[in-house]
Order: sequence, then C-alpha cells, then structure tokens
Amino acid sequence: MRKHIVGSNEHHLPFAAWFWRHLSSSVPGTPQAAVASGRFFHNGKALTDTKTVLTAGDEILDLVAGEAVIRKTSDLSIVYEDADILIVDKPAGMLSHPEAGMRDRDVLSVLRLIRDAAGYAPGNRLDFNTSGLMIVTKSSAAAAILSAASREDRIRKIYLAAVSGSMSVPEATIRAFLLKDEAGAVVRVAATPIPGAKPIVTRYRVAHERGDLSLLEIEPVTGRTHQIRAHMAFCGHPVVGDPLYGNVALNHRYGLKSQALTAYRLSFSFPESEHPWHRLEGKTFMKKDVEFLDVLGLRQP
Repeated sequence: MRKHIVGSNEHHLPFAAWFWRHLSSSVPGTPQAAVASGRFFHNGKALTDTKTVLTAGDEILDLVAGEAVIRKTSDLSIVYEDADILIVDKPAGMLSHPEAGMRDRDVLSVLRLIRDAAGYAPGNRLDFNTSGLMIVTKSSAAAAILSAASREDRIRKIYLAAVSGSMSVPEATIRAFLLKDEAGAVVRVAATPIPGAKPIVTRYRVAHERGDLSLLEIEPVTGRTHQIRAHMAFCGHPVVGDPLYGNVALNHRYGLKSQALTAYRLSFSFPESEHPWHRLEGKTFMKKDVEFLDVLGLRQP
C-alpha cells in the first residue's frame, strides 16, 4: 500500500481534484472508477465519494498502488554494496534521480521503498531509456570521494551499444564538439569548435557484427549529456532504437522500445593502501543480462 498526506495548500479540495493533481499519471481511469474499485481509504475509512472534501493532514491510503510499486522494485537489482556505495542495475524506463515535473519512477525513490535511503545520491546518471550499472553514494562524504575519483580517472565505464552499419576500423578514439540545447533537451555535435560547445572524446571497439548492425564496446572519455548517442549518430552509426538521434526506419524495423545502449561494465582503480576505497582496487562489475542482444540476434560478448 502507499500512504499520502494531504498538504496544507490542499485544504478543502475535493478528492476528485486531488486525484487529478497527484495520481492521474499513475492510476488508470477516472477518480470515480478508482474509488468504485475500493482501493482508497480516507483517514482509515473506505472512500466512497469522489466529492469528499479533504483537510490538511488527512491520510489517503491507496491499497493497490503500494503493491504494484513494491513489485516494480524487483526491476532494480543491487549488484554490489558496501558502507559507502551501491551499484545498481537500472532498467530502461527509469529515471536516475527525481526530476521536477516528472512522475516516472527513479532509482532513489525505488530504493526508499525498500530501505532507509536518507543521504543517498546518484553517483553517475544514465538516460531514462538507457539501462545498466549506476553508482549510488550513501552519504555526502562518499559522494565527495566518488567525485574526486571521477576527476582522477579511477573509474572506467564501458557501455554496449548496437549501432547501424559497419565501422570503418575495428577500434578507434573519435573526437568532436558537443553543444547542449537546454530548452530542447537535445545536443548538437560538430566536427569543429562552435560557440558554447565542449570537446568530446569517445572510444569504441567492435565486439560483433551481424548484417547491418555492429555491437560496440564504448567508453565515453568525456561524460557529456547524450554523448554516446549523439556522437555515434554524428558519425553515421546511430544507436538502434534511439528515438531522438536514431534512424526512424531502422528503429521501426527492429521494433525496440528503447535505445540499444547499456552501461555494461564498471572498473575501479585505488592501488594506494591508504585510500578509503582501496577495497575496490582492481574490482570489475558487469551487467549480467543485456536485454537487446537477443532481440537483435547478437551473442553475449
């Protein structure tokens, strides 16, 4: 079950209006249909009338939503955990962190359903429809250590992507310039510097080829917004299934629900015995299942 508390700015609001404000994107149908199903309780009593006027501090209990959300937590598996960090396998279709105006599930909110996650923060962020390994820090101290480790290139992040076409060389480091369009939530890539653009560096290695597709291991040396997706599209090899930078005809042919891109491998380098994270020295964590490989007929590398 899930409990909601009516806010002070919602005093004297009818339940139907409160429903549309808070639950319209997560509960199917109308308030009338939801109430008729018997799923809502108001201050401990079954709610039977959508015109019920709410008071600040009232408790609304949703018997069905809680069970559904708890089942969904199984989508988020924990790959590794210690006193400072978690490494989780984020599914496609989940936000890395809460975003204003967005009601989709996010990693932190899902973790809060199953544990006390106060102080947790995303250590790296993945796009909504990109799956894979993501670091979550448990405290501000751990977040500071992770930030320093990232600056010092102590953490390697390798992605797997299915892209269109065959690469001209089996392994390369490619460079370009990326300009972020804040208003449009997209990026633009150029071969030469343009005002406001930042340099990007991306390494790739061909792991497998099949027909009109290539499976690449990709390392974004510079971690810019949408870097892998936009850089590969700029090079003429868009990620399959990418609705923003991809090839519409190719996406339609393979019918993927999200881009064929996943954060596949994390490696750590803390050789100094006095480093607080020395326990992670030489450790590598890999995603067990890459969802899009079977769909595309590609082998697990």
